[in-house]
Amino acid sequence: MKYIIALLICSPFFSSAQPWDLARCIEHAQKNNLTIKQAEIGLNQQKMAAHVAKMQQLPSINGSVGQNFNFGRSIDPFTNTFENTTIRANNFSVSGSGVIYGGGRIQNNIQAEQSNLAATEFDVLSISNNIALQVTNAYLNVLFSKESLRIAKDRSSRTKDQLDRMQKLVDAGANSRENLLTLKAQFAQELRNVVNSENSVTLSKLTLEQLLQMNHNDSFEIVYPKMVEPKNMPLFSINEVVSLAMENQPEIKREMERLRASEYALKVAKASARPSLNAFGSVSSVFSSQAKYLTPNGVYDTISIGYVSGSNIPVMRLSPGYDRSTIPFANQVINNLGSSLGMSLSVPIFSAGQIERNIASAKFNMERAQLNKKQTENTLYQSVAQAVTNYQAAQKDFDADQAAYQAQEESFSFADKRYQEGMLNTVDYLNIKNNFIAAQSNLLQSKYRLWLRLKILEFYQGKSLTF
Repeated sequence: MKYIIALLICSPFFSSAQPWDLARCIEHAQKNNLTIKQAEIGLNQQKMAAHVAKMQQLPSINGSVGQNFNFGRSIDPFTNTFENTTIRANNFSVSGSGVIYGGGRIQNNIQAEQSNLAATEFDVLSISNNIALQVTNAYLNVLFSKESLRIAKDRSSRTKDQLDRMQKLVDAGANSRENLLTLKAQFAQELRNVVNSENSVTLSKLTLEQLLQMNHNDSFEIVYPKMVEPKNMPLFSINEVVSLAMENQPEIKREMERLRASEYALKVAKASARPSLNAFGSVSSVFSSQAKYLTPNGVYDTISIGYVSGSNIPVMRLSPGYDRSTIPFANQVINNLGSSLGMSLSVPIFSAGQIERNIASAKFNMERAQLNKKQTENTLYQSVAQAVTNYQAAQKDFDADQAAYQAQEESFSFADKRYQEGMLNTVDYLNIKNNFIAAQSNLLQSKYRLWLRLKILEFYQGKSLTF
């Protein structure tokens, strides 16, 4: 009973802090990972590019307002006479233009940017998936190191009990001091193994914390999940996993969208060789501080209109007088309102090879996208094939290590009874024990390696990386 209590207290899974399960670790890593944050910035930029591409369907509208002052002798734009005064004038205009037909350039550019947006989204998802896989690997490493520490402590505790019993036998003269010293050396080595295991736990936790973008905390603990027993592991074929991976992996979808975007980009380049029809229009008005209303006031002035031929006798006439008042601002703006509307047709005739160059470049980009897609598919196939092979090898390794462990366990159990009865010397006993320890360690490594290989295959199939 005391061994059970000691193991519970010493167990790395015994913690008062709230432990983290794998799902929480993955979520936290994906939320705080700097690479993902950088990718999300690129995603936001692409969203803006797709939005701007859609807005190109709408006409562009510009407005302008101007104000100027003329000082001294100048021509009033309304009376067309010289005035020696300060004249304030304003002008207002609103103009707009839009594409009626652009050879399909705008519509194809919208589709290209939408495909680029989808590709960027899949790229972010791909990075997130890779982070999740790294976290899963680190999570399993923590579990492995914790399990190794638990076993190391169990071994040292048992050896300590044996050492205490041996000390009593030596003190009573029932056993040799040589056996005591051999057992002490074994106990020292096992204490060393405990220290190494504790260091492995710390380092594995540190690796996981770094993936989570967290500072090191001694109270950080993880949940020991329920996992599939190695004897119940499913079977996989390469073609089965490859088929699912081609359907689910974001890398493949990303390259498909990039290829689609390059096809639309080629259509955009070809559209520049077609005529384009544009419409334009404007509305404008002006105001002047010298614009006046002229109201007859009934007063007449005599003015000279010339001279009698051959003499200096002036010819006079009566000129009616007027009262002047400034035309109000709103009235001038309405009265001086003008507008225009028109269309323009642009036909490309000679571009010094620029259009041909753009089309050829778009074709090269499309061919490059096709090759990238094929290369991504080949890489994924190779990765899946390797993952399935590794998984199958891990299953065989586990079966072999399990058989070896069972054999060594039986051998050690028998040797332990003989040793307790004094029928086996210490050296032979420790040799058998060390063989059992090695078999136990190999089985533990095989078990966690097999679990990791299983998670990698589930990842390729698009399944959640949780236990």
